[in-house]
Amino acid sequence: MRHALRWTGLLLVLAGAAGLAQEPPEAAAGPPNGTLLIADFEDEGQIEAFVTSDSNREADPENGRPLIYVFLSGLTPDEGGNHSLHMMFNDGDNAWARAHMAVDGSEWAAAGARSLRFLANSYLGTLSLDLVLTTDDGDRYTATVEIPSEGWVVVEAPLTSFTNAEGGNAWESLSMVTGLGFEKRGTWRGCVLRIDELQILPGAGGTSVIETPADPDPGAEEPTDPDPRGGVIDVVPQDAYKVSLSTAFQSRETPLYFRAYLGMNVTPADVDLLERTQVQSLVRAIDPIVRLVVDTPAEASGDAAVHARIDPLIAAVRRVAKDRGAMVCVDAPIGGEVTPQRFADFASSLVRRHNFGPDGKRVANPIRYWELLAEPIFLTDQDYGRATQMYNSAAKAMRAVDSEIRLGGMALFASEQQPMDRVLRGTKGQLDFLSWHFYGAAGASVSDEDLLAAADSGLTYGVNDAVAPTRVLELLRVADLYESGLLFVSECNLNKVRSADGRCMDPRASTSFAGAWLASYFVSSGSVVDVTLLSRLSGESWGMIHEDGSAGPVYWTARLFQEHMPRGTEVLGVRSSAQTGTMRTLAGMLNDRRMVLMVNRENQPAEVELTMTDLAANSTGALYRLAADGKGIERVDLTVEEARGGHRVTGMTLPPYGVGIAEFRARGAMP
Repeated sequence: MRHALRWTGLLLVLAGAAGLAQEPPEAAAGPPNGTLLIADFEDEGQIEAFVTSDSNREADPENGRPLIYVFLSGLTPDEGGNHSLHMMFNDGDNAWARAHMAVDGSEWAAAGARSLRFLANSYLGTLSLDLVLTTDDGDRYTATVEIPSEGWVVVEAPLTSFTNAEGGNAWESLSMVTGLGFEKRGTWRGCVLRIDELQILPGAGGTSVIETPADPDPGAEEPTDPDPRGGVIDVVPQDAYKVSLSTAFQSRETPLYFRAYLGMNVTPADVDLLERTQVQSLVRAIDPIVRLVVDTPAEASGDAAVHARIDPLIAAVRRVAKDRGAMVCVDAPIGGEVTPQRFADFASSLVRRHNFGPDGKRVANPIRYWELLAEPIFLTDQDYGRATQMYNSAAKAMRAVDSEIRLGGMALFASEQQPMDRVLRGTKGQLDFLSWHFYGAAGASVSDEDLLAAADSGLTYGVNDAVAPTRVLELLRVADLYESGLLFVSECNLNKVRSADGRCMDPRASTSFAGAWLASYFVSSGSVVDVTLLSRLSGESWGMIHEDGSAGPVYWTARLFQEHMPRGTEVLGVRSSAQTGTMRTLAGMLNDRRMVLMVNRENQPAEVELTMTDLAANSTGALYRLAADGKGIERVDLTVEEARGGHRVTGMTLPPYGVGIAEFRARGAMP
């Protein structure tokens, strides 16, 4: 069994319990000793133990459209392992669907079992679900749960809360239990549930509870549903323009892959926001790298004040960026106010402070990525010399403290060829990744067309010496870093122009247009750039996470890619009938998943007809798209028709500046 969650605080009581809990149950911080692990979903065999069934396939075994799929997911709770169980329910109308596995109730009884416990994450809104224990003689014991969209929660259901038609409970007949199921009945919209750490707990029973992290400000009002919206019924708008797309799901001779890890930037002002449960759930869902910038004091006497300001921020980042972790950019002016030796001393002290404990031992979650300098201004040859001297001296000192860190820089203003070339030559042997900032423009008066053209090319509007990401990759090749060097866009958003307090001054950055812009940039750069970090975490003006804890279109676009076209997806071309620039598209393959990305770059809705070849027979699909207001993700079930030589989907719609990914799986397959 992996680490127990250290979460406290009650959210709500499972339906079907004898009464509402007035006090939290004991041992809410984690499972007690003696826990019996049923599944942690770290290998394929545990997925294969689940058998899916539903009313559609029972009525028509050959052609019935499956209502449920289960497969491994790489999205896990904060202290989980590498995988969880992903359970997807398609729309049901007076239907039932279940995932069921064999269990040994006599083993549970011998272990003194009292409760079923697991971690759960509801992706598309609050989810109602029946937990079912069955016996060989056909008896069913059921407990109903309502799982909120609050990120990962802990669900604990006493066995006495599982009751049958006669009112008996499962604990009284535990030795006869042979099956455990997760089941939906009735009418529902499409929904997704992830579960992890499925366990049986010994000890005294109690009232059924769902447990979530305690909010540091329990009096604050929170929106009730921070996660994407549930399934919707699609209606084609009358003013929609029509587009025909076609693709073949065949690997290229030389495959290309979507390779970008995603993340965001934070500042010390974001600490309070990062302490909120709702925001933590939103950030964790991106599985991000989170970057912060630390300014080097000119004198060592200023170090204590810097530590007091950034230590809480790094601690908060470590709680939400569990896999990729924090990335620290250590900055200093190159004009002489901070000497190379002072810069090296301060940077290496940060590595020692945050990667090692007081006993000198390496901490469990050290900071791996360190960036040196941020947008240095190069006016003369001397500026390049000072910058590379500062970088090299700090890099050597930092590696002497921790040889496992990855170092890069210099967070250049844009992908300008001359600065990049000189930085690569001047830091040879000391640079693991080359970093720059990509904004569509640096002025609010730039037109929509110019911003979208910047996204397509990867060239900031108005920067004359800028080169595309593919050209930056060639610069790595010339510098003999092609195999080992990485490309980081350490700040990215629609427009760089900002106010003195850090707000984006371009109103389009908080609208659906920004989602279309970002998705267009991912199409052009996603197979070249290794890391893209959004600017910035907080602030409605940036289209990210608002003060009220909700999220905007830039966040949801990144979330859409993370969920439905993640790193590792093989990317393929799509043929389109749309006029040039009207719609950006990309197809993808990942294991048995087949995806088609569509970016509507017009301020009017689009109706899409999609024709596909080399799609598995009897496939089913769903469209995941940015909501029209940019404040969530909607799911629309798709009807896949047989067509000459392939399959066809008609009637897909995207709102103005809409972004959507149509995802397909083989019917009846065990993904």
